[in-house]
Amino acid sequence: MARALLGEVAHLSAETQRRNPKVRGEDTATVMMRHESGAVSIVECTYESRRQPDVFPETLIEIEGPKGAIVLKPGSILELTIDGKLSKEDVDPPVLPWAERPWHIVQESVLATCSHLLEALKSGRAAETSAANNMRTFALAEAAYEAANSGRAVKCGTI
Repeated sequence: MARALLGEVAHLSAETQRRNPKVRGEDTATVMMRHESGAVSIVECTYESRRQPDVFPETLIEIEGPKGAIVLKPGSILELTIDGKLSKEDVDPPVLPWAERPWHIVQESVLATCSHLLEALKSGRAAETSAANNMRTFALAEAAYEAANSGRAVKCGTI
């Protein structure tokens, strides 16, 4: 999501943790990325959130720019601040007939992604979630492990 919104990544730093001793590997990763656009993002991924209520499987996001900010809060509430003026909108996707809360967010996204892939295939154009795009995401995950293991920032090249 950070790449889609802020562009490709020039370099990144990362830290991992194992917060649950029953887990063999890391269960939390924090990654700071400098995008080629000049933007800086921090992405945290965890299976061991202590937040109550735990909003999993929702994705929370905050973006600040020169004119304002956009924040996706728990419960799918989108807050948009532009030039000091705040607006709020409920962006919760509909619960499809075969879906259920709280998984409806993920279930709806899978349907939308599959629909997009099918339309791209039918029209002969590349899908936004192409294999090449997914390989760039995978390369970032590998770079994050390298950064976490080395304790240094890692340059990221495009594939």
